[in-house]
Amino acid sequence: MVFTQLRVGVQGTLSVFVLTGTVRSGKFVDATAVRTISYVTVDLEDGCASPEGLTSLSGLTTLSLTKVL
Repeated sequence: MVFTQLRVGVQGTLSVFVLTGTVRSGKFVDATAVRTISYVTVDLEDGCASPEGLTSLSGLTTLSLTKVL
C-alpha cells in the first residue's frame, strides 16, 4: 500500500490520523485503502514533551479496502 494523504484531527481526548492511498500489488491491487489510527491526545503530548521524546505509542487502528469489481 502506498498512502498519499494524511489528515489529522482532534476529537475530544483523541487524536485521529486518517491515511488514504492505493494498494499497489497482491489480491487487492488498485483498491482504495483507508487507515484510521486513534491515539489518546495526552499520550502524544506527554511523550513529545518528555526529555527522551516519544519512544512508543499504541492506539486503535482500522484498515478498509474498497475495490470496484
